[in-house]
Amino acid sequence: ALAEAQGRVFQMGVFGAVKVNRGIPDRDKAELPIIIDAREAPLHSLRWGGGAGGDLIRNEARGFIEYTDRNLGFAKLFSKGALLDKLTLKAKLGYAVLPNLPEFINRVVSGEGSVRHGVVFDVSAQYEVPRVFNTRNVSLLGALGVNRTLDAAFDYYATEGKIGFLWRPRVDLSVYPSVNLNAYLLQSQI
Repeated sequence: ALAEAQGRVFQMGVFGAVKVNRGIPDRDKAELPIIIDAREAPLHSLRWGGGAGGDLIRNEARGFIEYTDRNLGFAKLFSKGALLDKLTLKAKLGYAVLPNLPEFINRVVSGEGSVRHGVVFDVSAQYEVPRVFNTRNVSLLGALGVNRTLDAAFDYYATEGKIGFLWRPRVDLSVYPSVNLNAYLLQSQI
């Protein structure tokens, strides 16, 4: 029960760290107090970084940035008792070479064979309104995203939109029925 309580408090999305412990029991009243130690997360956060990845058929260098606002203020438009809606914006920008960097350099220097390379990106926005329908475990969740990927057989631009209700009946279980709309623009040499 303590682990369940700790998970529920953390899932509220406004705490960076949560610890739930037992207090000193009161034997006369047959009560066991529960102590919740929580550290508030910042209402606005910014993360950024970069990296590289590679395998036999593709190498990529990329950077990312993520911004989160945990109290945007529009939750009351969706549900009377809703507070602390959350907007998360993410962007990843990179450059990919195919089949891999050593082979790419070899082909460029020798002028033999085709080389594939280009910019890849993934940009998305996600908006969550907790406690819709005056319930503690149902949230309204919507997302929009646009990306470009470069693969060995083709490259594509894609866009995705979805909206649905996120139901968390337990701390370790989430059910997200949603309506999704995906569109792809495929480009291939074949």
